Amino acid sequence: MAVASIVRFTFREDVRDEIPALMDDMLRATRSFAGLERLDILLDDADPDTWTLYEVWTDRASEDAYRAFRATPEGTVARLGEVLAAPPILENFVVLDET
Repeated sequence: MAVASIVRFTFREDVRDEIPALMDDMLRATRSFAGLERLDILLDDADPDTWTLYEVWTDRASEDAYRAFRATPEGTVARLGEVLAAPPILENFVVLDET
């Protein structure tokens, strides 16, 4: 069964201009990861320092494997911790209707 993840990043205002390139670099690995079916990047209209990722994975095992990869040295995004204003927020969902 497919699962969806929403990941919210809140970046420091003083690094706003750096975020598109950082996210592009980070998401290159995400887009090529086995099991990813969809990745949308949502930018908050009222808060340009908040970026939200909407991800759809083929199953929980694929999503879990991706999160485990991100916890390894190879999956770590070096500058991410430096530019965040707060820790990322991750929410997981089961996709009930795949229309």
